[in-house]
Amino acid sequence: MRSAPGGEAPQDSAKAKQIKSLLRGLESDDPGGRLESISALRKMGPDARTREVSLALAAALKDSDSHVRSAAACALGDVGSAAEEAVSALMEALKDECPGVRKPVALALGQMGHAAKHATGALNAAYDENDEAQAKPVESKVLVAQEKVDRMLSLSETD
Repeated sequence: MRSAPGGEAPQDSAKAKQIKSLLRGLESDDPGGRLESISALRKMGPDARTREVSLALAAALKDSDSHVRSAAACALGDVGSAAEEAVSALMEALKDECPGVRKPVALALGQMGHAAKHATGALNAAYDENDEAQAKPVESKVLVAQEKVDRMLSLSETD
């Protein structure tokens, strides 16, 4: 395969351009456009698991639209431990007023495994701070995420 200028394979260059375009889409005035960009980044799979994408998704956790915030959390969960720089933003998002955002945030932290080891306290706080009516829908996701983090920590301690 011939390389593009700069040594990149043409396919890699095209993917990089697509990612840049999708990242610009996260800045759209239209929440639907932002959601489409997040969805497309998720569909790109491992190609979109970069620091730049993780940081952009972390920023989207503060979006004015709860659907965008929720989608960003799901996408960060897909990235998993490669999105370690987003853990702080996810921990902050556990305080989101919308339960529909807190659920995927908790799950995303669980999917990050060892990279989210310092999130256990925030997961506990999120669980404890919710009143009974709000805690029910969030409870299982938070507990599952916390169990995953704890399990990853115990595995890493035995290595």
